[in-house]
Amino acid sequence: MVQRDEDPWMLAEDIPNMDFFSAQIWLRMYVDSIENAVGRNYQKILAVFKGTDLKFYYGRQDTLDFARHVLQKIDEDPAFGHEINRNIVTLSDAMTDYTRHHIYGKNLNRKTNEELWGCSSHSWPRTRRCMNGGV
Repeated sequence: MVQRDEDPWMLAEDIPNMDFFSAQIWLRMYVDSIENAVGRNYQKILAVFKGTDLKFYYGRQDTLDFARHVLQKIDEDPAFGHEINRNIVTLSDAMTDYTRHHIYGKNLNRKTNEELWGCSSHSWPRTRRCMNGGV
């Protein structure tokens, strides 16, 4: 990996069999919009796909700074952490219900591309909102 700054990359997660398009929702969220929930974004993220396997990385110091920022917010206001967790659970439950009623048990092989796009495009905003801690 090419290092373009002083903050070395740190492996955040190694996920086998990950869908590239779905991963884009939350990978982008970490650097674009998580600040709406916690007041700060990660400065950089690197995603490496080999086939369907994903490894993604953050800057090591950036990760420490991000974690300290979030922990300070929780330390100053414990209700903040509870609210984020409550929102994530509520939205995750709603996403599960949506998937259960609109995707599982459906014969997706018989759906047109337009119908499949409709299923996906309706779930992405829910996913984005859940990953943003409910914001």
